[in-house]
Parts: sequence; C-alpha cells; structure tokens
Amino acid sequence: MAADEIQQVSARIDQIAIAGDYDAALTAAKRLAYARPSEARAHLVLSRTLAAAARHEDAIKALENALFLLGDSEPAVLIRRALADALRHVGRTTDAQGVLDRGLATRPDSSPLLAARATTLIETGALDEADAVIDEQFARTTVPPEFAAIRARLRERQGRFADAAAELVEFLDRVKPPPPIASALHTRAGAMYEKAGDLDRAMQHFELGNAQVASTYDPDRQEQLIDRLIATCSHDALAAAPRAGIDASHLTLIVGMPRSGTSLAERVLAAHPGVRAGGELNQLLWSSRRLLGARGSPIPDLAALTQENVDATAAWYLTEIDRLARGKPRLTDKAPLNAMRLWLAPIILPGVKIVHCLRDPRDTCLSNYAQQFTTPLPAAGSLANIGRFYRTYRRLADHWQRVLAAPPLDTPIFELRYEDLVADPESVSRRLVEFVGLPWDDAVLRPHEADVVTWTASRDQVTAPINASAVARHARFGDRLRPLLDALGEYAHGIDPA
Repeated sequence: MAADEIQQVSARIDQIAIAGDYDAALTAAKRLAYARPSEARAHLVLSRTLAAAARHEDAIKALENALFLLGDSEPAVLIRRALADALRHVGRTTDAQGVLDRGLATRPDSSPLLAARATTLIETGALDEADAVIDEQFARTTVPPEFAAIRARLRERQGRFADAAAELVEFLDRVKPPPPIASALHTRAGAMYEKAGDLDRAMQHFELGNAQVASTYDPDRQEQLIDRLIATCSHDALAAAPRAGIDASHLTLIVGMPRSGTSLAERVLAAHPGVRAGGELNQLLWSSRRLLGARGSPIPDLAALTQENVDATAAWYLTEIDRLARGKPRLTDKAPLNAMRLWLAPIILPGVKIVHCLRDPRDTCLSNYAQQFTTPLPAAGSLANIGRFYRTYRRLADHWQRVLAAPPLDTPIFELRYEDLVADPESVSRRLVEFVGLPWDDAVLRPHEADVVTWTASRDQVTAPINASAVARHARFGDRLRPLLDALGEYAHGIDPA
C-alpha cells in the first residue's frame, strides 16, 4: 500500500468516525496498522483514532508497539515524536523526555525530536536548556517554522515579550512561510506585542493572522440555522421525543463559547476527589450523527427518532463515559460547542448535569479573535463576525436555559459566570459542587493543583491559582474593538443584555 493509499484509507476512517460509527472506525484503523506494520503512518492513524475517543493510554500502547516494530529506522522518528506528545498529553513528561532522549542518541540532528525536546524542557521549567536547543537550530541555514513558535513560547516564559514579538516578525519577513503557518505566527506575535503593551502592533498582527486563513463563514446563514434549531427544539417537541431509560446523572457537560472559562470550570470540578476530567470529548457529536445519520442536518427530525435508536445510542454513550470515568463517581466533558446540540441531553442523557460558562462577551470574543485553534472557529476570523456569532450563540443558549429545566425534561443548567468565579472562588465553587451532586471538599479551592493536563489555549492560565488577570482584557484596546462592539449590539457592555 503506497503512501497515497494510506492517506485515502486514513481519510475514510476519519469519515466513518465523524459519521458516528466510532467502533467501525477503530476496527478499520487496527486492520490498517496490522496490514502495514512497517508503515509509520498506518500506526499514526490508529493512535489518532484512539485519541479521538480519549483512549489516550491505548493510543500510547499502540505507539509503543509501533516503535518496537520500527526500531531506529527513519520512519520511527514520526512515531517517537507522536509517542512523546501522547505521553505529555497524559502528564507523563518525564517518560516523554526519555523517549526523545533515546531517539536523539541515534539521531542527534532530528528536527522533529529536537522540537519536541525543546517543548518538553519549557514545560518542565528547564528554560536555559531549552534555549540552548533552540539557539542551535537557529544557527543552521534552514530553520523549521515550528522552532519560531517554540522560541516565542520560551521568550514568553522568560518574560521577554518584546523580544518574542520582534523575533517572530523577523522570521516571518525572512522565511515567508505558507499561510497556515504564517497565520499562527502572526497571531502569536500579536499576543506578545499585547503583553509588551504595544496594542497597535498587537491588533495589526491579530488582523494579519486572521487574514491568512480563508473563511467561508456566513453570519446570515448561521443565524438562520439557529432560528430553525430553536423552532424545532421547542419544549413540547423535545418532551414528545423518545427518551432513553438510563441514568446519566454522573456526567457533567461543561459548555459555552470557546474562551469563556470552560477549562477553569473543569479544573475546579476535577480538583474534587470524586471527579474525573474527561476533557473535550467527541462522544456527544458522534451520538448526534448516530441519531441523525452521517450526512444528516444539524437540525434534528425529532418526530423520526425511534426508541430503539435512542436506546442504542444512549447505551453506547454510557459505556464510553463509564470507561473514561475509571471508577470515579463523576465525569466531565468540556467540549464548549456541545452547546449547539443540547437537545440531545434529555433524550439520550436523562439526569445529566449541564454547566454553562459565561464570560464578558467583549473578552470572550477578543480572545477568540486573538487565538489560533487546532480546530478553527470560522466566525473568529473578524471582529464583526465573532460579535454576531456571540449574539446568535446567546439566543440558542438562552433557549436551552428556558426549555430544558421544565418537566418532563428536567435538565437544569447551572450558569457559571467567569468574573464571579474569580472574584469569589469559594462561594461560587460551593454552589457548583452542590449542583453536580457532590459533598464539599476544600481541594476544590486549588484547581491549579488538580491532576488534569490541559491542552487547550487556556493551559497557562488554568495551571496558575485562580486570579482576575484575564478580566476586562478588552478595556485596554478601547476603540480598536469598535467593529466588535457594534456587532455585539445589546451585549456590547457585558454579559447581561442592555
């Protein structure tokens, strides 16, 4: 099987998973790895498929097996890098460093392994050692763009924000990387200029970063979609739909706009000894595809749902979350935009707890605009679009708040305001813990100590003690945010509409 054939099979496996048949996708990925044991990309497909369902330990075992099969061959470099990243993902940083060191012993000039090693050194606080690794790369004729981003992260940890920005701009001018990479580096430069206090240049590079990525986002179409979803998912329509006969009260869905405080909310709960943090899970998305079909509209045909399909989907979901909980009484799923599919909650997850995170819309939208996500949020490409998206999102969120709590749906939503949490952590955390049905534990007041590895854009904030440093970020930018404020309309002054 040639490389292009593996790519085709990989794409097909992704399509199967996206369609909601994760078990079939996993079976196909295992067959691919078994059929092509000498192909690193086949093993990477398997590990990626496992990781997509948060089976991180299984993904690590698959990569370790692949490394055993491939030995010290050139293709093994890809596996070794992926294994190190997977180990870091579950907090096994020391093991990740060992994997990289063993690879570098035989391939000391491997850029992928050196990049991973520099990243690991930064995360463990070995900044001088990381600096030496990075300097060595920049002394070479050709520097992979990844090292520009890693160097900026190091400079940030060193508090050298202006240096980080200047180095990124120099690299962009000299190398002129392709648009996706240039986008990420411009956005990073903007963040460093912001921390250095140069807000004009910060906005300039945020704009350049977003301009590099083509967007087909249509705000009018999004608003029409939400109109249809609200009309379809009325209280009466949801109440008439079949409901699964399971108890999902041990699951907490944490939803909200990206950058609204969902990562912090999860860490607050995960600090409790009775809670396992699931992170951003795909299972609810896959469940919706199981019910609606692979190519189904995001607008559910509630009248077409059958009890048999609802029960089967709920049973699959329950099996998944019970496995992920690993014996803990509670599990969290903090995929923010699960808010778009909360119609599923009373149907396949009776008893589920829902936490809706809200943060000042000006800070939320600015943070989205000034951030490059692994999975892009198309609306974040312009201040005007992200402002309109927020208003549309709030209409849907307010709809769920109104209709889901009433009998017989009985699915209340806890509204968690970021600014309230950072201002008074104990009282807000007590109400949150009571809502999910757990006794109080003082460990909840130390979420930065929770045994959770955060890989979202919020990782640096949530691994520090709760603080108000991110509150009112928008105020520093003043009228530079005029397109956003105009688009926010009634939310231009805060969470509560004017």
